[in-house]
Amino acid sequence: MLLWSRRTGGDQPDLTITVPIAVSPTRPTKSTNLLNTPPLQLLLDPQGPRTKDQHINPPKNNSTTATKKSAKMRTLGLLGGMTYHATAEYYKTINARVQERLGGNASAVLVMHSVNYADMIGHFRAGNHAECSRQLCVAGRNLASIGADAIVLCVNTSHMWADAIEQAAGVPLLHIIDFTAEEIKRKQLPQPQPQEPQGKKTVVALLGTSATLEGDFIKGRLRDRHGLEVLVPPAEGGLRERMDAAIFGDLPRHVVTEECRAMFIDAAKDLVGQGARGVILGCTELMMVIKPGDLGEDVFLYDTVELHAKGVADWAVEEDKPAA
Repeated sequence: MLLWSRRTGGDQPDLTITVPIAVSPTRPTKSTNLLNTPPLQLLLDPQGPRTKDQHINPPKNNSTTATKKSAKMRTLGLLGGMTYHATAEYYKTINARVQERLGGNASAVLVMHSVNYADMIGHFRAGNHAECSRQLCVAGRNLASIGADAIVLCVNTSHMWADAIEQAAGVPLLHIIDFTAEEIKRKQLPQPQPQEPQGKKTVVALLGTSATLEGDFIKGRLRDRHGLEVLVPPAEGGLRERMDAAIFGDLPRHVVTEECRAMFIDAAKDLVGQGARGVILGCTELMMVIKPGDLGEDVFLYDTVELHAKGVADWAVEEDKPAA
């Protein structure tokens, strides 16, 4: 039993703490100086201070917890909430991929900033893009400040600010469309037939918000960096406006109507009829709308959420792999 006391002075009573101490008989007495040990440390470890050799060793890995290889994993900074359904899918897919790659109980090292989608989409639809960019740049910088080695922007349309976010964060932003383009090239979509002009590019269709379809941050990157020709739904006839209404209306609430499904499937089939050999789901919510097989067995479907999540997970566990 150790009695520790302190004289308070004045009219206050002296403070006395009694701490039970269990001293191990196998521990050398010269390594235990209990009288010089603070009471709080004794409460946490009644056996007193330990030498380096006396610290308890953790159990060795067994067959259920060992990983395939010892790897220092990069930390991914997820910038999500647009919408939370897609961000949850990112979290699940990234961790599943890391466990698949490393085995055992391995999971990804992640930090996350999730925005209020209602606030963000309010600024976006009001045309206040500067405020959207500002919020995302601040979030990217914060993620980098707490250890993110790269930013993962878990949304397609907000990649219009990818360069600004990357510059603000000071770490690489792993661009969503690069992983989709690599998958298109890996699958080696059917090339132009002999009767077609030489040098003709592989043609793919792109579905998404009006901003994605009209801007160059996705289409231009597919064309200029990856050599793909991109077809998009027509601007005339109000189709893009109806797509936006669904993407910003029902889909964030996880509501998929038959009318919505028919609209996107018909739009995709129309682009396939114009020569597209694959369809890119260029909005993170479209994974809920169009499923494999909806466009026929001969048409490749590219879900940007799945391909992005798996791609960044691979990047995180491959230390020698440069940023995209």
